[in-house]
Amino acid sequence: MTRMRVFITLTVLLVTLTTSAWAAEPFMPRYPSISPDGSTVVFSFQGDLWSVASNGGMATRLTVHPAYESLSVFSPDGSIIAFGSDRHGDVDVYTIPATGGTPTRLTHASTTDAPYAFSNDGETIYFASSRLFDYPMERQIQAIPVDGGTPFRVADMYGNEVAIAPDGSFIIAEGRKKFGRMNYRGSYQRDLYSYSPGSDPVQLTTHDGVDTMPMVASDGTIYWINDNEKDSIWNVWRMNADGSNKQRITNFKDDGVRWADLSHNSNRMIMERGTKLYAMDLPNGRPFELEIQVASDDLENPVSVQTFRSDAEEVSISGDGEEYALLIHGDIILVNKELGGRAVVPIPDPSREENIAFRPGDNADTLAFTTDRYGEKAICLLVSDDEDESNLRLAKKRKIIKLTNGKIPAHSPVYSPDGSKIAYTYGNGDIHIMDHDGGHDRALDESWSEPDYSWAPDGNWIAFSREDRNFNSDVWIIPAEGGEKVNISTHPDEDFGPVWAADGSMISWTSRRHDNQYDVFYTYLTKELDERTREEWEIWEKTRDNSPKDIDEEENGDEEGEDGEEVDEEEEEFVIDIDFDDIYLRARRATNSPNPEYAVGLHPKGDKIAFMRMVDGDGSLNSVNRFAEDEEEIASGDFSDIELVDETFYMISGGQPGYVDLDGGSVETTDFNARLTIDKRATRRQVIDEGYRTLKHWFYDPNMHGIDWDEMGEKYGEWAANVAHDKDFADVVNMMLGELNASHMGYYPDGGSDGDGPTDGFIGVEFDADYTGDGLRVKWVLPNGPADETDMTLLPGDIVSFVNDMEVGRDSNVYAALEDQEDVPTAILWERDGEEMEGEIVPVAWYPMRELVYEDMENKNRAHVEDISDDRVGYVHIQGMGWAEVELFERDLYAVADDKEALIIDVRNNGGGWTTDMLLTILTQPVHAYTIGRNGEVGYPQPRYPMYRWEKPIAVICNAGSYSNAEIFSHAIKTIGRGPVVGETTGGNVISTGGWTTMDGGWIRMPFRGWYIWGDENNPSRNNQNQEAPGAGWGGCVPDYPVPFTPADRIADRDPQLDKAIELMIEAANVEAGKPKPGDVRGKLNYEKP
Repeated sequence: MTRMRVFITLTVLLVTLTTSAWAAEPFMPRYPSISPDGSTVVFSFQGDLWSVASNGGMATRLTVHPAYESLSVFSPDGSIIAFGSDRHGDVDVYTIPATGGTPTRLTHASTTDAPYAFSNDGETIYFASSRLFDYPMERQIQAIPVDGGTPFRVADMYGNEVAIAPDGSFIIAEGRKKFGRMNYRGSYQRDLYSYSPGSDPVQLTTHDGVDTMPMVASDGTIYWINDNEKDSIWNVWRMNADGSNKQRITNFKDDGVRWADLSHNSNRMIMERGTKLYAMDLPNGRPFELEIQVASDDLENPVSVQTFRSDAEEVSISGDGEEYALLIHGDIILVNKELGGRAVVPIPDPSREENIAFRPGDNADTLAFTTDRYGEKAICLLVSDDEDESNLRLAKKRKIIKLTNGKIPAHSPVYSPDGSKIAYTYGNGDIHIMDHDGGHDRALDESWSEPDYSWAPDGNWIAFSREDRNFNSDVWIIPAEGGEKVNISTHPDEDFGPVWAADGSMISWTSRRHDNQYDVFYTYLTKELDERTREEWEIWEKTRDNSPKDIDEEENGDEEGEDGEEVDEEEEEFVIDIDFDDIYLRARRATNSPNPEYAVGLHPKGDKIAFMRMVDGDGSLNSVNRFAEDEEEIASGDFSDIELVDETFYMISGGQPGYVDLDGGSVETTDFNARLTIDKRATRRQVIDEGYRTLKHWFYDPNMHGIDWDEMGEKYGEWAANVAHDKDFADVVNMMLGELNASHMGYYPDGGSDGDGPTDGFIGVEFDADYTGDGLRVKWVLPNGPADETDMTLLPGDIVSFVNDMEVGRDSNVYAALEDQEDVPTAILWERDGEEMEGEIVPVAWYPMRELVYEDMENKNRAHVEDISDDRVGYVHIQGMGWAEVELFERDLYAVADDKEALIIDVRNNGGGWTTDMLLTILTQPVHAYTIGRNGEVGYPQPRYPMYRWEKPIAVICNAGSYSNAEIFSHAIKTIGRGPVVGETTGGNVISTGGWTTMDGGWIRMPFRGWYIWGDENNPSRNNQNQEAPGAGWGGCVPDYPVPFTPADRIADRDPQLDKAIELMIEAANVEAGKPKPGDVRGKLNYEKP
């Protein structure tokens, strides 16, 4: 008996120890949901769904797939879980038994379908999706049968999240929200509405910050996440069903609640906060942390060895032309140009190396580079530490020599031609020069603007370009030893990227001074060369190799010394002469095509000017002669990091190092294989740390919007290094960025879904949700869409029964029949008035369909304006702020508004860009005269205007979706008093942004320039206001006539903002009609003979 007890005890102990050894706490479980009885929690971890008791414990994995599974929600009886997964590219809705099993796919359209709730009877799943019905195609709540079928939208209002009340009504979160953005106040946010079909939505929240994640208890009490406190921390609040009696029920500090769910029958709530899950029992319980264990296993190998045969980002060629240094995934790679093969990785490390440059000379023994392995970026040298071998690739040992202290960022080293000095960037924009060993470091030119630079061939000068206070870049030359710099381009458009001819006769660069296109310009550095005639140049090119010295040597023979060896004459020192007087006037244009062209090199004696041309994303390397003639293609391909050495171009071609002769030919690439050790955790830490450091030095506000940025960098750096999935890592980076409360920010990871990502088709038809018969009844057909073609037209009332030979109906999903059918003729069978009909329809992809919906919106609005104004007022919507939209604006002004008396310009839901000043040029050109041709009318020669001119009254309509440059435009119209602004306050999302590619191939946006109002004489208090919304002051454009556009307006298909603008423009047209106009003076001019 005693032995049995011992055996049992040992067995239990063994099982316990084994379980403990294989169990671990999940770091940052996400998106929790809780069963109706409150007993079970489902969460996302490692991209899969897991189930655990609501008091914590050992979790069980429910799904196993490379895709990312999240957004789980329980059915009312707790037997089914709906969830979102990107198994097929985009996020679709799936269901799975609550105990696990094979998932069933319910949705099929190529949009993000996010499930949020079941109906109270468990028969329907509600999800948010964009299904191309109303521009700008914000998400709307859709309903789909739990067993599958065609989804229908619940209401015409927009909706991003939904919860179901006990009476079956909907609590909908409507509005925009940028993931991770903290402390925001403005119109670019969500509010909660109560909605019952057949009645107007009732607004429940009016807070100008976060209102999200609605949940409804069994007694009808509404819970949601809100940041309506001074600390702006996201906490859970509750209110009555009618929106009254709002109370905060959690009091978290620092980290707020990102996600929450409520058990309908037990009133237990589950929350995601920080890196943990928390539970609390309502109404008065206190949150407690869930202690969860999962089977300890990595989703993928945390450290892997990967072989790269391409993907090189930089290349440097050694002075002897034999060795390549490459940069791949932040590591330096060494490979022989001719041998290729197995490459050497000399200093592997998770940090990021870049800006590689061999020291000039006959040996590949020294490589300068930038690294952040010491924290801030620093300039270092890689040298051989092998007494028997100086070649870096062949050396058995190597060492790093640090040249800069790493306290202030230093990067982009460039050697002087003789290798004795290094130019580099110090801080944000200072150009420094130091000796090749790091000594004698001094500032050459100081600025806040990052430069690019190149050494003169004699090492006595440096040419560089940088932006001024107006962000216009020019090309300058400065003595390498310091002194006065001279602007050699001097033009108010961009000039950048100077390159020298090896003989010091010329410099070429890229300029945007003509027709807003990038061309190559060049200048001769002396007046004598500039003044040479074409004939003189042609004679010189033919005879330059036959110098008097050569002729003399041919006649007399080479001199020899007493021992018979040739006597070396002392070489004359090479010194470049530059005539700086009016040098900018000597600039010449080398290229002139509508495609962008960029200077990349000059023939050593200036015979050819080489450039890279880009045509629709495809590149070609070309050259012209010194007279900008005889263009020749050198090579075409995917080239980057191009450098001309003597008469050979070295570059990255298709991710491999390559070279091609200046005279043209095929690009010779070197095959290689480089084995890199990739530490996933270290790479993630590197990416987020680089994001932290770069923003610290370049974010437009040095006060970082009042945030302790160092603390944020450390906090989220630890999170990023420990998360278990790439999607969670991306979210963590965006959480860190969101702490700055700035628009135009984000981290966009490389790649995308693990799914196959088919291209689905859309036919531009909405089906009737009230129809319950066989097939699907057409409710609406998009004008000019695929179902509105001349030879294939569906009409409202038609009953569609088959698509792509698949039966469709309420229980069979029409979107499944349209999978992978973009631009593919697709059979369709329908019934009209009892008659069966058949034909072919050609579905289109999401974005072309979106454009058709946009055009339909604009046409309807224009017709409405013309109808109400009796054809006196014109209407133009501007979709974006790019050059294409400016051209469309000009076209439409002339086509639909030229004969109108007033104009409405609609910039609602305009995504922004850069063209406000172009539009203002159209709208503000002064009138100083008029002209009349013989027997003609009063007018003015249009070609003399820089752009089409509209001088009559205007009104501008804006809303929270008027983003970035569309906000700047709205502000500008109000500031200069050009016309009234109508609508909703814009979101305060105005900032200039750039970005950089991270080591993992992702992209982080960088807001580097703030925008401030100036010039409002009527409302001077607006002047100096930041148009961004970093605090409670907002930054949005407040309309002269605030007019809300409510969900009820959208459902009723009315537009009070547009109607107000029409009213104002009719009044303005009446006023304008009473003003004096240029008269017809025919017959009033008397020319009599004296």
